[in-house]
Amino acid sequence: PVCLKIRSGIPELVRQEETGILVTDRGENFVNAVKSLKNNPEFWKSLSEGARKMIRDEYGPEITVDSWRTMFEALATQQNYLGLNIQRRIKLPPVNKSIQGGDFRKQSFIKYIFLQIIRIIKFIMRNINVVHIKK
Repeated sequence: PVCLKIRSGIPELVRQEETGILVTDRGENFVNAVKSLKNNPEFWKSLSEGARKMIRDEYGPEITVDSWRTMFEALATQQNYLGLNIQRRIKLPPVNKSIQGGDFRKQSFIKYIFLQIIRIIKFIMRNINVVHIKK
């Protein structure tokens, strides 16, 4: 529950003395924070319970699924999602033929999932176009 305070997602997850301790350096502040937890097990327990509660209440499965559903619905209906203007088509430069097909590494699981999500979005977008054409 001791983290260095940096500009990233850490301050969203580590709330000072509620879900953890944020420190400004890796030196004395960090050491003092670890010592305070070692010397006060009840405080350590309180931070751990606070962190579990926050993750359960703010990032639990139901909330995560609802967030994903909202994003996909916005993508499928071309709504402005989180202030982003979602383009229907992105124009990319042509593939460089000299390097095309040169990567034979096995796909990572995350890349596989990402490509499956893209495939689903394309399927949804094709079906939306078909519905508009039939009207």
